[in-house]
Amino acid sequence: MKKTKLNEVTQVSFLPWLFPINCYIIEEENDLTVIDIGVNQFVKEIKAMSEHCQKPVKNLIITHAHSDHVMGYPRFKETFPECRTYMSEREARFISEDFKFDESEVGFQLKGDYSKASSLHVEDFLQEGDQIGSFSVIETPGHSVGSISLWNPQTQLMIAGDAFQTKGRLAVSGDLVKTFPFPAIATASKEVALQSAKKILSFNPRILAVGHGEMLIDPIDRMKEAISRCECERKDK
Repeated sequence: MKKTKLNEVTQVSFLPWLFPINCYIIEEENDLTVIDIGVNQFVKEIKAMSEHCQKPVKNLIITHAHSDHVMGYPRFKETFPECRTYMSEREARFISEDFKFDESEVGFQLKGDYSKASSLHVEDFLQEGDQIGSFSVIETPGHSVGSISLWNPQTQLMIAGDAFQTKGRLAVSGDLVKTFPFPAIATASKEVALQSAKKILSFNPRILAVGHGEMLIDPIDRMKEAISRCECERKDK
């Protein structure tokens, strides 16, 4: 387990050198917000931080419901029963409707492992512009049909779920990185993921935090390169 702290955000990474799965703990003024809960081991770290700063865990936000982002949920909920769980309305509906796509979602395919999604008990459903603590919700579909990112305009922190990865190299979801291909393999629509990557770039984040890999400071040039690489690969096919 590896912990990295940047201002108010702590990244906790499980198996960081092999198959990094990240959880983010955000220290707000009066409480803590957790983003993604991929493994049980995160719960111990969250509890320790809550006790250390003497703040309750108020919110859990799920960027998308692939198993590597929700496997630790049952233990988390046992430990923090009062914490409210949030996920996008589209992702929740996708699960409840047996993984069916809307007619407008042309080109999407069922990718990634949703086998642990049934354990989720979501109290609140999110859409573009909703506010949770210091974060605004940004709809960034592509990796999954209902993927979201979280934007803090004060600190210019973007937590992008799997819309980007930094393990192996910075890459747009769906752009295959041979040394860590799993996010690309699990991407539902590469074309929509590319558009969401451009949307994230338009916010000009100072810090980019992702589901797999290290956080990046001043990532704009690298994000542009990743998007350009992805666009060139699309044109060559």
